[in-house]
Amino acid sequence: MKKSPVFFIFIGLIIAMLTMPALAAPPLTVKINGSVVDAPSDMDIIEGQVMVPLGWAAKQLEANSVEWDSQTQTITIKTGLDFYSLEKLSSYAIGLEKDPDLDRKICPLPDKAKNLNLSSDVPNRDWVLELKQFEQGRLTLTRMPPDQSSINICITSNDGSYEHNSAVYSIENHQDHYYLPMDWLEYLFHAKVDYNEAANILSIQTPDLDKIKTDITLIEDTLIPASADEAIELWGRGEQIRNGALQYAALSPRLRQEADKSCNVRQSYWVTGGSSPWVGPITIKKRDKLSDTKIEYTLSFPEITSDPPNTIATEKIVVEKIINNGQEGWFITQLLQSSAYGIIGGPYQSDSIYLTNSRISLPLPSEWGIMNNQIIITDEQDHIIGAFEELGGYFLPNHSQTLSDKTVAGTIGEGRLLLLSCSTPAASTTQESWQEVHAMLPLKNQHWLDLWVKAGPGEDTAKLQKILEYAILGASYSDQEASISHQGT
Repeated sequence: MKKSPVFFIFIGLIIAMLTMPALAAPPLTVKINGSVVDAPSDMDIIEGQVMVPLGWAAKQLEANSVEWDSQTQTITIKTGLDFYSLEKLSSYAIGLEKDPDLDRKICPLPDKAKNLNLSSDVPNRDWVLELKQFEQGRLTLTRMPPDQSSINICITSNDGSYEHNSAVYSIENHQDHYYLPMDWLEYLFHAKVDYNEAANILSIQTPDLDKIKTDITLIEDTLIPASADEAIELWGRGEQIRNGALQYAALSPRLRQEADKSCNVRQSYWVTGGSSPWVGPITIKKRDKLSDTKIEYTLSFPEITSDPPNTIATEKIVVEKIINNGQEGWFITQLLQSSAYGIIGGPYQSDSIYLTNSRISLPLPSEWGIMNNQIIITDEQDHIIGAFEELGGYFLPNHSQTLSDKTVAGTIGEGRLLLLSCSTPAASTTQESWQEVHAMLPLKNQHWLDLWVKAGPGEDTAKLQKILEYAILGASYSDQEASISHQGT
């Protein structure tokens, strides 16, 4: 069958298209605040992230200086950024995020704060700060000082009051210029970044400080607690999700001034508490009405860890009805007892020390600590004053005489509280005598825990006896099958 000329033309076009070289992608265009800027030509795209030269980007974002220390592999960036406002708004935005599952488990937000319309564009996505391509270097980097697998970034305010340090493993070195994923510009400089792959355009938008301050005012005005309980819930929610901004909103002007100076604000991005333990369900144990406009609260909550039993923390907080910036509301004016989970704290009193090996929790004074993860008790000056010893029977130390012996019925069984007079062995070249208080707690299989504290010269042994008696009364114990919750003192 004879083919028409149109057919041959059509076939020719197809062959030409198939053999035509692929069109090259347009060169990368970089825009800052909508305007095209001159940018290095060697920026790669890795896993959807534009690899940006940090020194160049910092100067584009108005950093005052960028310095490199080859000994410590550290880039120090000094900038006039208003870290206080930028990070405060970010903390508020995180604290106001809706999470129905979480909201059922923690203190609620007031309804008025659930649908705020903010004028600034707060990032609402997870940043990509490390890339899979560089994961092996991150996993094998164990030696010090740092090698070429990582760099450190120190970004600081001009006056040095704000400083944040970060280790970066996803880096490329182009002729001694370090390139890193574009999302670091959001993390370090609060600049919004967006990459349009089809057009090959990287857009960088610097923060609008006027809008940010307007939003902060809107949020804080909206969050003014309408009741004393609402102030407590706001504070408690902030502790439970480690959000300093929500806690800040519940504070009086005077306490806000204290918070502004805290390390939680200036070094920790308004993040409070720690990853473990964390604050569990909060219970209002007591409300003392001091006046029509003043209430004292006693709060308690479990300090949750992955290894129960969970110890119990206590807070005592005074809430008052006052005027703040011309608006009336209920604010926290005093922290009588702190738990160390807040953006600021009052006098701290530890409820207990939890010994993992013995799986026992004891209420002890906050000025006592455990040295080097061992079962040695130290005072505030780090002097050894006592210890925890697990015994395979009921034994008292050698060269001791019992001055008093009291039976105490605790939560894990019948314990013994003893006052001993101790002395060095007769063969010792130095003759010394002293007194010790011992709390003997039954564990299991004829094992006992001996918690002892040495009385210092002239120290009131009655006070030590009372402390250790509380330890026996408030102890809790968990074996592999069951746990008994801490009862408090």
